[in-house]
Amino acid sequence: MSEIEKLVRDIVYGSVGAVSTLMEKGGELAKAFVDKGEEAVKAGKEQTDDLIRRLQEKVRNEELPDLEKLTREARDELRKRLDELDLAEAEKAAREAAEAALNAVQEAVNTLVPDAPEAEAKAPAEDAPEAIEAPEDAEATEDKAED
Repeated sequence: MSEIEKLVRDIVYGSVGAVSTLMEKGGELAKAFVDKGEEAVKAGKEQTDDLIRRLQEKVRNEELPDLEKLTREARDELRKRLDELDLAEAEKAAREAAEAALNAVQEAVNTLVPDAPEAEAKAPAEDAPEAIEAPEDAEATEDKAED
């Protein structure tokens, strides 16, 4: 065997060995990365749960201001703010319910008429003119007008 053949053979065997070792170590490394990632997620979840638990305890332990010591004006302002929050919450719920109903209608239309183009639901403009209906028999109407 010549020196070149021996060199080529060694290079091929070396390459195969390198790929084999890389695959083996790479698999081990990938498994190590997965294991480390799982540990990090678990630790993060534990830390988050602990933080939530501590915050909940803190909220439970905090005392509400003594409402009896509030002035009449302060209580009225508090009532007004609570009413505003209730109204905003109701408006949001109504908007979400309307959107859900609109989506359900659109899905029903798409189910019944699959080839229909999707139309955007728009509220009619307040200043839009009403549709004018044309008479069914325009010639008969013209004849009566001439008499």
